[in-house]
Amino acid sequence: LDAAQRAGWRLGMALGSDYEKLHPLVAYVPAEQRLTLLAALRAMRSGQRAGLGVLAQRTPPQERQALREELLATPLAERDAWLEEKLGQ
Repeated sequence: LDAAQRAGWRLGMALGSDYEKLHPLVAYVPAEQRLTLLAALRAMRSGQRAGLGVLAQRTPPQERQALREELLATPLAERDAWLEEKLGQ
């Protein structure tokens, strides 16, 4: 595995398998958001992370911080609706 793939698998099985898709969102996260973001990602279902991976890849680099902030501000119970809305845009 290359270094990026190894880094993803160090996050655990659930995130490791989704890391390639989520990489644009998690690779350059500010240090103060890292643990909060990882906890939010671990709390999501696999399907939610897959949708977020699509969204992360569609989002231009300069808009990813705003996407992370929206994700973290959205309660877990509302993430399905948030993802559907964002993916539909």
